[in-house]
Amino acid sequence: MKKNKPRDALKYFSETVKYDPDHALAYYYMGDILRAERKFKDAAEAFLQSLKADPCDPDTYVQLAICMIELHQPNEAKEAIRRALQLDPQHELGLKIGQQMGIA
Repeated sequence: MKKNKPRDALKYFSETVKYDPDHALAYYYMGDILRAERKFKDAAEAFLQSLKADPCDPDTYVQLAICMIELHQPNEAKEAIRRALQLDPQHELGLKIGQQMGIA
């Protein structure tokens, strides 16, 4: 894989949300790319936009929680995990993180 592939994808998803600001999946993938690049604040913002468009996706809440942990915001991380587990009580990664945080 070429190094610039994630950057190219990020540009594509950024263009997508310009034309469709409620495109939850585009925001999710933007967040995923930014999180992988360790740009946790930007990733969290993308995940929040994704949740604004689709507030019922437990995966997005879990990814948001990971960012909040990295940003040293444990209360926000716990709230995101709680919400993920409300939506999917068997969410494997959500349960794992929740157990590590003492909430699952």
